[in-house]
Amino acid sequence: MLPNFAYFREIQQRLAVQTPQSSPVLWTAAAHEAAETLGSAEPFYAFLWPGSYALCKLLIEKPHIAAGKAVLDFGAGCGAAGVAALKAGAAHVTLNDIDTAALSACSENLHQNMNSSACAEWHQRVTLCASDLLVSEVCAGGPPPLSLCDVLLCGDVFYDEDFARGVQAMLVRALQSGVDVYVADPGRPALPWAARDSLSGKAAGGGPQGPCTWEHIGTVQLPDNVQCVSNGHSECHVWRLLLR
Repeated sequence: MLPNFAYFREIQQRLAVQTPQSSPVLWTAAAHEAAETLGSAEPFYAFLWPGSYALCKLLIEKPHIAAGKAVLDFGAGCGAAGVAALKAGAAHVTLNDIDTAALSACSENLHQNMNSSACAEWHQRVTLCASDLLVSEVCAGGPPPLSLCDVLLCGDVFYDEDFARGVQAMLVRALQSGVDVYVADPGRPALPWAARDSLSGKAAGGGPQGPCTWEHIGTVQLPDNVQCVSNGHSECHVWRLLLR
C-alpha cells in the first residue's frame, strides 16, 4: 500500500512517493519510468507538492469554492487538487498537465480515491487534458478549459521567469473570462512581486504589480513529509486573484 496524502484522510495517493528514502523500491521504479518516458530522472508527478497540499486544504475547509462548479487543475501533477475538488462536489474537473505520465498518475489516484467513495459516476465528471494551456485553450476531446471552467486551481508553477510570464498571461485570460482563480505557492523564485507584496502588506513594493490583485487568503503550515521535497519551505501561501 502506497502512502496516503499527508495528513488528509479524505484523500489517498496511490503513486506518490515522498522521498527516495521513504520507499526506495517504488522510487526506483518511478524514476526509471520518468527517465524512459520523459528524459528526466525526477518524476515530478510522484510528489505531493506544497501548492497541491495547500489547495487540498483550502477545498476541504471551504468546499463551496468547488461545489457544483467546473474546476480546472492546471499543472495537475499527481492530481491531488483535482481529487479534492471532486470530493468537494465539483460538477466537473479537468486535470491538465503536459506530462502524460502525470496524467497517468492522476488517473491512478482518481481510481484509488473515487471508486470507493460516495461520488457516483465520478468518471463522467472528469477530463484528462494534455494541452499546453499557455499557448492553446483547446483540449482534445473536451471543452476549451479556460473559457468554460468556473474555478482555476494553480499550485507550485512559478519556478522560472519565462514560464511564470506565460502562467500570468493565462491567469489574466481566465480572470477576464470570469473565472475564479486560486494560486498556492510556498515562495518559488519567479513568484510575482504582487504576490510577495501582499504578504508584507505593501501596496506597491519591490517590483511591477501587473494587472492582477493578489488577495492573500491564508497560509498553510506544511507537514514534514511535504517539507522534505520543498527545498526547506515550511509553509505555503494561498491567494485569490482579482482583476485590477
